[in-house]
Amino acid sequence: MLVGIAACGGATAARPRDDLDAPRARTLERGFTLAWRGARIGDAREREAWDAGGVTLERHESIRVRRAGALAITETSIAIHADRALVADRVTWREEHSDGPTRMGRATRELDGWRIELDGEAARRAGGDAVPEELVPIVVRERGAFDGEVMLTGRGFAVAHAEIVVRRPSSVVRIRVDGAELSATVTLDQNGDPLRIAASDGVVAARADDATIAQPFDPPEVVDGAAIALDRAAPADRSPITIVLHGVTRAPPPAMIGQSIAADGDTWTITLAPIDARDDQLRSLAHAIFAADDGDCNAHAVAFASRASVPAKLVTGWRVDGARLVRHRWALAQIGDRWIPIDPSYDEAPAAPRLIGLAITDDTAAGLALGDLAFSGTDGATATLPAR
Repeated sequence: MLVGIAACGGATAARPRDDLDAPRARTLERGFTLAWRGARIGDAREREAWDAGGVTLERHESIRVRRAGALAITETSIAIHADRALVADRVTWREEHSDGPTRMGRATRELDGWRIELDGEAARRAGGDAVPEELVPIVVRERGAFDGEVMLTGRGFAVAHAEIVVRRPSSVVRIRVDGAELSATVTLDQNGDPLRIAASDGVVAARADDATIAQPFDPPEVVDGAAIALDRAAPADRSPITIVLHGVTRAPPPAMIGQSIAADGDTWTITLAPIDARDDQLRSLAHAIFAADDGDCNAHAVAFASRASVPAKLVTGWRVDGARLVRHRWALAQIGDRWIPIDPSYDEAPAAPRLIGLAITDDTAAGLALGDLAFSGTDGATATLPAR
């Protein structure tokens, strides 16, 4: 979701006002309700505490949605410390899932840039100019603009480019990563803090008091809500199909075997064809993951990629499911000189010609999070099946 970026930040290479003018002792608290496509999904709270040593920003976000009818709760906590010039030196992140393991990570500024450590992954580096996303609204408030590298804390500390143009009483946020562009319109209060953030992925964060945040709500179904309806049901066999997608504002994805996309303005004509390839070992692995039924499509794809005997990648996109396109994740496995789609969630190796890939990533937390951004520019799109 873009809400973390829009509601709390981004990054910049520019520093805020001079250190001597930076605020000294004060504490600011902000609360937000979070909605997706008009339905309440949760809330967020921030605490910004200044003292002579700098600023500590704490954010807690609670998301409650339904996935295929089951309630899924995600609790995210982020803490950032920065000096009085708003140069961050440490970031901690913790994410708890009602239907999965707790994940934790931290970023520490060293002489040669950021050192990023995430549970279960090797430590990696990021450039020192990358600013934690949650800090960006404060930078913009103090500076009035932002254009630079942002470290997306809640997305595996991935790094992207962000630009924020302020035209009071609002600002426009643009974040570019891997060919996709996310945007948000932010309405500001008289102090320059966000009042309302309307993001291009359908998420809206609105400033709210404690009583409003405490109001109960019915978590929406996100699987159905994110699906794109077809004008009629697609065949259920492995025959080739063509789908026309209208109202797309992002660039076409990289070429993938079994999939071709012809773009004409905001219309894509997508042709999906069956693939002639077989590997008994990969076929057995896909079946074992399918039979275990442990988790959702994301868990299945990650399990396949981590256990495959050949190089493997992950793909984020849609699967044709009857009369709709549903968001989905599967794997690519290298067989000879080709990358073949494998869908362990459906026990398919190779996968049936019902997959529309939008992004190819690795199975790191940053890779998975950036894959989720692939749907930027498709919200509100419609799809049809041309007559044969």
